[in-house]
Amino acid sequence: MSIEIGKLASTRPELRTADVPVPDLAGLPGVDEDSPTWKVRMLTGEDLDRAAGASDRGAVMIALAEKMAGDADGQANALLEAMGIAGKDVPEETKRAYDFLVAGSIDPKIDRQQAIWLYKYFPIVAKMLTRKIMELTGLGADMGKSSRSGKRKKSEPRLSSDNSTTAASLN
Repeated sequence: MSIEIGKLASTRPELRTADVPVPDLAGLPGVDEDSPTWKVRMLTGEDLDRAAGASDRGAVMIALAEKMAGDADGQANALLEAMGIAGKDVPEETKRAYDFLVAGSIDPKIDRQQAIWLYKYFPIVAKMLTRKIMELTGLGADMGKSSRSGKRKKSEPRLSSDNSTTAASLN
C-alpha cells in the first residue's frame, strides 16, 4: 500500500463539527431556546498538545497560588479558581477535559473558567460534550467527496431480474 503524501497534503479537509442537543440547559438564564444545542468541533494536534501541556502549567500555578496564600489551603484553591485553574485535588483527566471543551466549543465559545463551571454544575452535559469532541477528533478531518478522474457511464435501468434486458435494448 502506498501513500501519495503530495496528493494528500494538497487537499483542503474541514474540521468535523456537530450540533449536540443539550436539553438539560433549557430554561436556564442565558439559554433562549426550548431545545438548545451546543456546536462542537474536532480537535487538532495542536489542541491536543496544548491540553497536555496545561497540566504542567497548572502544576506551576498551583505551587504559585500555595506560596501566595501561605498555609491557607482554601485561599489557594479560591485563587486558583479565580485564575481559571483547577485545584490540586482535581484529577488530571478532568483538567485535560476542561481544555478539550474550551478548544472544541464553537457556539457558545467558552473560556476555561466557564468549562470548570459547567463540569462542576452540569457534569453529565460537560462529559457528553467532551466525548462528542473526542469522537469527532477520532474520526479525523472531513476530506469531502473524493473526485474520480474518469467519467462513468450512466447505468440504464434493468427490466428483468436476469439482467439481460435493458430499456435501451427494447428500442
